[in-house]
Amino acid sequence: MNKKELIAIIKERYPYYKNLQKMKIAELKEIYEKNCTNFILKNERNSCYMDALFVALFHEKNKYIYNLFFNSDLKSFKNQNRVYFGYQTARELFKINFEKKIISFQIVKGGTGKTSITHSFAIRANLYGARVLCIDIDQQGNLSQAFNIDSKNLPVMIDIINNKASISESIVNISEGLDILPSRIENAVLDNFFMLNKFPLERVYFDLIHQVFNKYDLVLIDCPPALGQSVAAATLASDIVIAPVTPEQFSLSGLKI
Repeated sequence: MNKKELIAIIKERYPYYKNLQKMKIAELKEIYEKNCTNFILKNERNSCYMDALFVALFHEKNKYIYNLFFNSDLKSFKNQNRVYFGYQTARELFKINFEKKIISFQIVKGGTGKTSITHSFAIRANLYGARVLCIDIDQQGNLSQAFNIDSKNLPVMIDIINNKASISESIVNISEGLDILPSRIENAVLDNFFMLNKFPLERVYFDLIHQVFNKYDLVLIDCPPALGQSVAAATLASDIVIAPVTPEQFSLSGLKI
């Protein structure tokens, strides 16, 4: 996309900006980025879509992406003068060869953003074409709530461990390419159940996840703020552990633990 095209877009969307002709293209892109607060659109069905122009401007292969998208029949839709696309179009557009990973988000300190980061990570990865499975093992079930999943009558991890349901039949679809294994308060007994039944922590979640891992590029585990058996099992099953911290003493103490 050249400078003339970018100026035309900014003029149409943000007419209060002046002297655009005198600006460098990097400055014009910065203007668009600062104002692009809704480059991810969520509809009433909880499906998320990405602004095609935002991707065209800021993706490292922006010219290729722009030409491919706007000169093809890839699925998209318009909303308030913007063009949005979802998972399937992103998968065809970017053709990213994702390295399959299991990632857990955990720290003993509560309120550091574990669930929010898991939620955002899942949506963003999905909108770049990744097949994502979220696993909520926090008994508060906030990640399930964030995806508008009512888990009251759905099987959760404790049901799977008790052989009352299989992991494949317990997974709930959120939107195309994005699934979740929800959680509810009953998962609070996972730690005691693992300890009393002497489950091998290095295998329990690892074996369950690998029953369905071939269907996904990323598996994201949202853990409770604890150091129990369940979190240990999630750690042992993970390729990467992300421990969010906020710049405060209590959060840093939690990281040390």
